[in-house]
Amino acid sequence: MTRIVLYSLLGALAIGGTAVTADALVETDEERLEALADELEEGGPAAVDGVLRWTDLAREPVTVRDDRRDRELEEGEDGALADAVTDALAPLGRGEVDVVQRSVEVRGDRGTIALRARVDGELIDANLRLSRSGQGWLVTSLRVR
Repeated sequence: MTRIVLYSLLGALAIGGTAVTADALVETDEERLEALADELEEGGPAAVDGVLRWTDLAREPVTVRDDRRDRELEEGEDGALADAVTDALAPLGRGEVDVVQRSVEVRGDRGTIALRARVDGELIDANLRLSRSGQGWLVTSLRVR
């Protein structure tokens, strides 16, 4: 009887251990987008580089909106995209970023990252929209106000 209990206990531990290991090895979509949100939170060049790494104009056009203008960027406009993202994210690079609110949401093939931060006493809202592309995600829209 004790052998049955012992084997049952060992079996349960093995199954539980396997499940925990599998969970640790699989990165969820939310965790992937959280990594981009972390870079956005840093502000400055890290935020710009982070957003640019998540774009591919050959596969998905990007809309960049800030207080001054809206820009629709398509294939072949990589230089203009870098300038637009740098300009749009400039408010996050003016000083220390104090995050007031942050959310990451995934619904099917669409994802959003919303960040509200205080920089030099001013509230800045940054919103990213993403679309699933194969195994990864691509930024389709950046709005900063």
